Amino acid sequence: LYESNIGVRGKILWTPGPNDKFTAAWDWSRDTGDLGATRDAYPGALLILGFPPVAGRYNSQSNEETYVNTKYYGASLKYEHNLGWGSVSFLNAYRKLKSQNNIDLDNTPVPLLVARIGETNETYQSELLLNGSLPRLNYTTGVFFFSATSAYNPLGIRSPILVAQNY
Repeated sequence: LYESNIGVRGKILWTPGPNDKFTAAWDWSRDTGDLGATRDAYPGALLILGFPPVAGRYNSQSNEETYVNTKYYGASLKYEHNLGWGSVSFLNAYRKLKSQNNIDLDNTPVPLLVARIGETNETYQSELLLNGSLPRLNYTTGVFFFSATSAYNPLGIRSPILVAQNY
């Protein structure tokens, strides 16, 4: 088993005047490893085609490189303005994830079942808020927009014994 994670993030605040504030934030991360993707058979079990599992708790008899590689990043920009009697704020944000997984499903030394799973996710959001107060009421009103797209591409199982299972 192996695991490697790295990430960076930052945030900047800019106040051009007494009533205005801009906040920018961003992040980027990469995770690589085989955690959750490496498969091992229970001791004493027989694998597909009668193969016995190899000895040892951490041994994998996979014939394919098993891995999970994930990269994700995002950014946001927020503007806030003090109106005296209340405040208005506007937020825009973006986020993306891309992942590629390669998993030996049969756990034998023969390439019988190998899954390749690619995943992408992308989101956008915008928000406009008005905050204020009256003698006996604090209020927030606004509008919100959110858009997301997700896909598995490729999503397939490679096998010499099964008909093609690519989607």
